[in-house]
Parts: sequence; structure tokens; C-alpha cells
Amino acid sequence: MTRTGPHDAGRREFLRGLARWPLLAAAGALAAYLGTRRPPLQAGETCANRGVCRGCDRLAACALPQAMMSRPVLDQGRR
Repeated sequence: MTRTGPHDAGRREFLRGLARWPLLAAAGALAAYLGTRRPPLQAGETCANRGVCRGCDRLAACALPQAMMSRPVLDQGRR
């Protein structure tokens, strides 16, 4: 038979805290990442870069017509 003392409860809470706080920090980091990322542009939206696709950080996922036409040309220039 084992006895539980005041130290056992403290140890148990400590071990729970070791798991709880990193999980909360990871959830907070994920929420911050998802809150700050920009969604890709869809057809019908206006371009934030005034139609200049070269150097745009959203080019890979952009669905605007000018991006779809310039993507193969810009990819070919990198080879």
C-alpha cells in the first residue's frame, strides 16, 4: 500500500505544468501564425502589388490571371 503525501500532489502538478505550458505556448504560436498570414488572391480580387508579379511574395499561390500567365515565364528565367 502506498501513501500519498503533500509532496506527491506537488510533483503531480509540476508534471502537469510541464505538459500544459508548452502546449499552451504552441497553441498561441499557431494562432499568431494563422492570424498574420495572408490568404492567396483569388480571381476577381485586386492585386496589392499593382500587377507586378516579379518579386511578389504571393505569386506561388496567386490565382489572378496575370500571375498565372507570368508564373511559367518567371520560373523559366530561374533555370
